[in-house]
Amino acid sequence: MSRDAVAAGGVPVSELRVDGGAGVNDLLMQFQADLLGVPVVRPAVIETTALGAAYLAGLHTGLYGGLDELSKQWRAERTFHPTHVARTRGGEDGAVGARGAANNGGVATSPRAASRHPPEGGGTKGPAKPVPRCPWMQAPRAGRMVLGLPRATIPA
Repeated sequence: MSRDAVAAGGVPVSELRVDGGAGVNDLLMQFQADLLGVPVVRPAVIETTALGAAYLAGLHTGLYGGLDELSKQWRAERTFHPTHVARTRGGEDGAVGARGAANNGGVATSPRAASRHPPEGGGTKGPAKPVPRCPWMQAPRAGRMVLGLPRATIPA
């Protein structure tokens, strides 16, 4: 994420601030931190859209002196830090991230995956065997369940 921002002429991303209903899901926030490789910060007040409207009304009526006063009121409730495994998997080691996996038919290849799955024929040279990201992204096989549905019920 940070590399994409820098490549587009921006500054590196040091954290991601979230809000709204999905922000209360701890698992989702940790997943985002792991996937993006940056801390995800959840505010004390989740519904920041409503808070922003209240702040604007307060600015208009003179309750607040300015934007500096408002920015001092922001508080983090929790910060989700990327795990070490996720940082090395999605870091600078050449691994394919979520976007790359999506462009690669739902599979990701990395140097570490190549060492675990040698290419066909058992050699050490050649392209790495694709490693599925999720079981449901694999092509369905006869008699195999996909997303809890028998193969016969999967639309063509």
